Amino acid sequence: MILSESKRWDGLAIPGLWVILIAGVVIRLGIYIHNRSLWQDEAALAANIVGHSWGHLLGRLDYKQVAPPLFLLLSKLVYQLIGHLEYSLRLLPLLVNCASLYLISRILLRLASPSIAAMTLSLCAFGYPYIDWATNFKHYSSDLFCALLIVLAVFHWQKASDRTRCFLAISLPLLLWLSYTSGFLLVGLVFSVFVWSRKEPSLGRARPLLLLIGSLVVNAAFLYAIVARHSLGHSFMLSFWAKGFPRPPLVAWFAQNLFGLFGAPCRLFYGPALAFAICLFGFLRILRKQSPAIAHLMAGTLVAAIIASFLRVYPFFGGRLTAYWSPLALLMFAACFDGLERDMPRSVFRTGALYMALSIAVISAAMTLCASPSLISREEMRDVGKRLEMTIDASTPVFTTRAASAAFEIYGEPLIGRKAIKLKSHLLDARDFAQTWRRSGAPQKFWLIISSSDFDDYRAFWASVGQYCEVVDVIKEARSAAVLYVVHRDATRRRSE
Repeated sequence: MILSESKRWDGLAIPGLWVILIAGVVIRLGIYIHNRSLWQDEAALAANIVGHSWGHLLGRLDYKQVAPPLFLLLSKLVYQLIGHLEYSLRLLPLLVNCASLYLISRILLRLASPSIAAMTLSLCAFGYPYIDWATNFKHYSSDLFCALLIVLAVFHWQKASDRTRCFLAISLPLLLWLSYTSGFLLVGLVFSVFVWSRKEPSLGRARPLLLLIGSLVVNAAFLYAIVARHSLGHSFMLSFWAKGFPRPPLVAWFAQNLFGLFGAPCRLFYGPALAFAICLFGFLRILRKQSPAIAHLMAGTLVAAIIASFLRVYPFFGGRLTAYWSPLALLMFAACFDGLERDMPRSVFRTGALYMALSIAVISAAMTLCASPSLISREEMRDVGKRLEMTIDASTPVFTTRAASAAFEIYGEPLIGRKAIKLKSHLLDARDFAQTWRRSGAPQKFWLIISSSDFDDYRAFWASVGQYCEVVDVIKEARSAAVLYVVHRDATRRRSE
């Protein structure tokens, strides 16, 4: 009787899983079709795609950007084929993110019951980070997709033929060209295959491991020689990633980053210690009862990430930068609740799982709705550029901050973009502002273009700029987060000083 009820429950969960999967794809398509303007980081990366040659993408990128070469080359190819700026650049992240939804559903079904798989998939389908990656011209969706391919390879490795293992060993390290962070999982894969090969040693089992190590070393060496050497040691990126690098006290740093690493993919920001406890329980269950090879992959990946942070190569935890860890955390989350389902009375667990699934869906949806302005509008520099073209005259100079310059280069009229005077500062610095103003001839009136990130700290903005200028007019679309100011300089007062 209990078995038949369980089968009925799982029979209902399978269609529910497909509904969640389709709903997640529809949400992503809706935001993609809405076609918001490129925001600051997207515009900075897009400026490299639009304004430079293919060869430039293999060197140091402009606007302090870092991205895998294959992702850049494929994005440029799609842009040249389609032509529409936002749609073409966001198409690749959208496709690989939707494919990742399907892959994570198949992986979850290998590790947990359909009901638990559906509950965990809702975190990925409706969670803000995953939706953001899908509609964002950055490489985070590629990091997620490559991580899932490596996890799938671990599931297939032990049952595959020797020829298939050799093929996987040679081909999987090629993912480094699409996702730098796949290197962490590839190190975890080497550890997983090494542990498995030691249990059943033979030449046939050792050959794929040697091929995997050799292919990983060769691809990493070529990638470094051609592209990555321009990114490693980048002073701006190292300062930007500083919080993810070890700092005293080490215990507090490690605990804080470890909780964030486990909590973020599961959308448990409100309980990071709880998220870590759930994932730890799930890891132990995977190691002992479900799939030790996956547990070894997780352990190797974590160790590789910690070593990279100590070498100051890549931050241990940095929000979107650790997208590669998401499928591993979700698997641990699913394994934990699958264990509870098997160990607790089914009637009790079914009721609890139903309430938990509903709670997760509601919380994920609420967080996504709270963040919906950034998913729908963000920086509408596209609208600002159009309004400026209709308003500006040839004699009025244009100033643009560092944060806004890339977006304005993309959306501003070419002639205006070329005459724009770029400020060095991010948040407007009073000294930089004054020096730039004097070098440009101390104009009494000028246009000032800023990004939403410049305007994040209202008091800091006016403390630096308000003492030098007063606002005459503001051009701001209803959906716009990027703001264009027309400002007036009190030239007489400042000159007397």
